[in-house]
Amino acid sequence: MLTPPNHELPWREFGKAATVLAALTCSFADQSRTACAQESDVPRTVDPEHPKEWSLLIRTRWADIDVCLGQIQTTCIQSAQSRTATSGTPEKGVFENVTIAGDTDIPSVLYHAEDERKDIDIAVKNGNHVTMTQASHDPHIPPVSFRQLPEGNIQLQIGRGDALQKYSATNIWHLLLREPEICQQHLLPLLDMLIADHHLMEDANQIEKGLWGKAGQPHISREEMRRLVIQMGNEEYDVRKHATDQWDGMGLRALPFLESVNVQTLNRDQSDSVLRVMRTIKERYRKNPDVGSQKDTVERALLWLFEDPEVWSIFLQRADPKQQAIALRELQAMFPGNTERELMRKFCLTGLHERR
Repeated sequence: MLTPPNHELPWREFGKAATVLAALTCSFADQSRTACAQESDVPRTVDPEHPKEWSLLIRTRWADIDVCLGQIQTTCIQSAQSRTATSGTPEKGVFENVTIAGDTDIPSVLYHAEDERKDIDIAVKNGNHVTMTQASHDPHIPPVSFRQLPEGNIQLQIGRGDALQKYSATNIWHLLLREPEICQQHLLPLLDMLIADHHLMEDANQIEKGLWGKAGQPHISREEMRRLVIQMGNEEYDVRKHATDQWDGMGLRALPFLESVNVQTLNRDQSDSVLRVMRTIKERYRKNPDVGSQKDTVERALLWLFEDPEVWSIFLQRADPKQQAIALRELQAMFPGNTERELMRKFCLTGLHERR
């Protein structure tokens, strides 16, 4: 496993022209920021004695952005009013700009930073449509592009031409577990500018340790969950109610299975019910009025990642024979009807990383 991250903070250069603005925004935030941190039991820890350590996006404290159920999302906006703050000037080579745009259901957060070496653009539109890009004329600084759509895999691209590397994953935790070195070098510096006081790499390490510790514990029966999907389309109300109660009891642990269901193969009642159950489970966290309850914790992530075959397939594709053996046993427990060869073919040949 990796040691705690020691990457260079990318906005130190951007903060040199902004000490006065940082002090003003700290004062503004302390007096008037009531919609986000003051209502949360877990307020942000931003040190006013070191303003150069933060991006302007974080210094303004206009928005809280974090990881919830493996996706980057806006967890809180101080005000839906459109507004802009700047720091530095392009002519002097150091410049930052942050904008809250109120023209979407969830106000969008737009951030731009530039210095003599690179330009960085980050956008979180309508809550969870995220794009981050790093561009540079310096050949030693590769271009980086990150995209997270509301639905579908997240995409990370590094480099250009023959050196282009592409990475895809269902969520942030999958990507951190599969490509920790790549993420630490290229993705975390961008996330540092977006998410205040995060410990995503350390959390991923703890999640992995937790998964190894849980290995061997019983998994939810996927056969039972398939029966519940069928019951969701039953004509009898009591049968449907029983199935709904079972899903409620499983909570987050049922998400990996529900997300794997091909609703196009179900009848109308079943497909509508599956989508509704998934939406209900997710909204308990993503739309929780307690901002502190939206953020992924190691303990919460373990609930659903333990039941996620894709996580165990990541471990199955590693070079460590012991990890491969444990991952294979977990997949066998989840899919008892499949042979070892079938599982290896299904989960070992499905890579998340593509180079060209």
